[in-house]
Amino acid sequence: MKTKFLLLYIGLAFTLSMKANTTLNVQDPQHTWNYYRGKIDSAILAIQPKSAYFQCDLYLTFSAPANTNSYYYYSDTFEVQLFFDLPQGSIVHDSWLWIGSNIVRADIIDRDRANLIYEGIVNRRHDPSILYKNSQTQYELRVFPLPLSQKRKVKITYLVPAGWGLNSVQIPLPLNILKASGQTPFFQIRAYTDSVWKNPKVAELPNIAFQTNAGNTYKTAVVPSAGIINNTSLNFSMPSPMQNGVFVGQFPTSATDGYYQLVMLPSQALKISTSKKAALLFDYEPSKSVTSTSDILTSAKQMLHSYFAPSDSFNLIFSQLNIYRASNKWLPCDSATIEYTFSHLEGGDPFSDYSSLPTLIGNGIDFLKEQGNSGELILIANSDNVGTPTIANELITDIQNLMSPQQFPIHILDYTDQNYSYNYSGNTYYLGNDYFYSNLSILTGGNYQRVLVPYNTYYNYYYYNVRPIGDAMNALFETLDGRINSFDAYTKMENGFCYGRYNSENAGFAYVNKSFIQLGRYHGNMPMKVDVTGTFGGLPFSQTFNMNNIYTGDEATKTMWIGNYIAAVEISDPDNPSVADVVDSSISNRVLSLYTAFLAVEPVDTTGYCATCQNNSSTDNNGNNTTGINSIVQDSLSLIAYPNPFARETKISIQLGSTTEATSLQIFDVLGRMVKTISLRGSGNEPSYTWSGDDDKEEIVSSGIYMIVLTTPNGRHTMKVIKE
Repeated sequence: MKTKFLLLYIGLAFTLSMKANTTLNVQDPQHTWNYYRGKIDSAILAIQPKSAYFQCDLYLTFSAPANTNSYYYYSDTFEVQLFFDLPQGSIVHDSWLWIGSNIVRADIIDRDRANLIYEGIVNRRHDPSILYKNSQTQYELRVFPLPLSQKRKVKITYLVPAGWGLNSVQIPLPLNILKASGQTPFFQIRAYTDSVWKNPKVAELPNIAFQTNAGNTYKTAVVPSAGIINNTSLNFSMPSPMQNGVFVGQFPTSATDGYYQLVMLPSQALKISTSKKAALLFDYEPSKSVTSTSDILTSAKQMLHSYFAPSDSFNLIFSQLNIYRASNKWLPCDSATIEYTFSHLEGGDPFSDYSSLPTLIGNGIDFLKEQGNSGELILIANSDNVGTPTIANELITDIQNLMSPQQFPIHILDYTDQNYSYNYSGNTYYLGNDYFYSNLSILTGGNYQRVLVPYNTYYNYYYYNVRPIGDAMNALFETLDGRINSFDAYTKMENGFCYGRYNSENAGFAYVNKSFIQLGRYHGNMPMKVDVTGTFGGLPFSQTFNMNNIYTGDEATKTMWIGNYIAAVEISDPDNPSVADVVDSSISNRVLSLYTAFLAVEPVDTTGYCATCQNNSSTDNNGNNTTGINSIVQDSLSLIAYPNPFARETKISIQLGSTTEATSLQIFDVLGRMVKTISLRGSGNEPSYTWSGDDDKEEIVSSGIYMIVLTTPNGRHTMKVIKE
């Protein structure tokens, strides 16, 4: 057993070094050279707030691409292979596989045995799925078989740490998985709401409305294909329910024992008042990044909304032949001014396709001097033409001389992710302008983030992963108000004690405007006290919070703690007894680890199917939506019917490309007879129609299945609706 665990650990290190980005392929296991890019037909994400974390049920329906035909193709031999990332700290704790209309809930067993069973079943042509954890962020899903004419459906359940801000709580959406598909999938979000958690939205797509389904406690929204294609990251958010900056929840397992979660936003809890003045500098070289200028502006605008208060100030400055400023004075950071400024930029997109980095920084320093020698700079750039130490050192000296005698903090976000150069200095390799950016930010007291981050070394070579610009920008902006050093949040019971604490920040500090999360166990009786100590602005402090209003949650609080315990052991270079304990904890609590796997196998009879699994994905076995909202999303076209099924009426909404116009909308019954024709000529690019279930004679049709057929110059698009 001990030898097996050590060999497994070595094998995992090699696997990690080979896989970094999200990919989706379908492959013939018997002829491994025969593979294609896979396709996700539909993705439905059900989100339930669990306070410190949000639970996500991700339903995916896979199919093979239409060109999957070759001499070596056999109808039952293709395998879905999805390698994907989840945010740091995520906890995977369930997996389902659909076989026909039945659900198989995966068992969790040790990884070696799961792999042997899965490979044996693939050879015998049965129906398994297997889900591995390959690193703290990387996962691997395999599903077999995938016949050319059929679809396979799975569910992955995971908890993701939530970011609690001044005004909202948000989590990233799994956009990387959707983008791995060979065709943009249908994507529906279902948000569970109650009296505490309400008003869901997609932060980067404010025009997408969540609609209430009658009789349900959730709201639904469909993200159009353009929202998936044109963004590198999307975030789901809800208004923050936090009161006074501190939240405590518990999950009791007995009268005196249980698990707790603590969420604290130091700026609110400790009443730290800050005032920010920041000029955002934008430099852009198209060949150095896949990130679009619209993505950069969207992320920057979202950061100002999230991290700046109306009393704060900002400005926007862009590289051009003559440097372009949005304003020659500070702008107030209220929502209306932010929106107006971004919507009235020169030409709508003031980016130039060349770098003017030294001139841009110089102009930013001049602006701060013009405004009374106060403020800071946030440089958002992807150029790499000052990467060598000689050039970088000279430029840094010039910048410091220009600032003199004042010193302005310069925070830097480097979004270079392709065609970058390497520079070597001091036994260290630097990518692009990395040497310049890191030294400039250190010398001026700023922070430095980049989208290209090292995730592993293998034989002294670095392997890099790309994080979305929104994530990198978020990491930069949450540090602007500084940090609390020697930070400690010590929880204790009125009668008893707390133990087994896991903190979101383990470096001995906490950022003022970044949520701090602690998960732990307790023995004794509530209420709880929290002693917070540290130093801020060079002065020590100590404050005690009496937590009398404690939220009682469900077993998710325990799952959060188990997931953090497993991760802590995994990253600590564990010995064999520790690995064995992780395996036991993983299996007994159904929390995925590096040493276990979720394996779903076709049962020998119907009693093996899951009778208690609630299928809340609103899709049938083919991945088509049958309840709530029905939609097809193809390229820039979106056809949506809501509600579906319907009793009285359903609203049919259409979004078309800017150059496309619909000509007609027809409704047919299952026998192919046309029952209704609606002319859409001259109705623009976003026509809508409410069908009351009547035919052309204005008579109500009978209950059953109907097909909506949209005709455009580019072809016909069909969608199914059900009249109850």
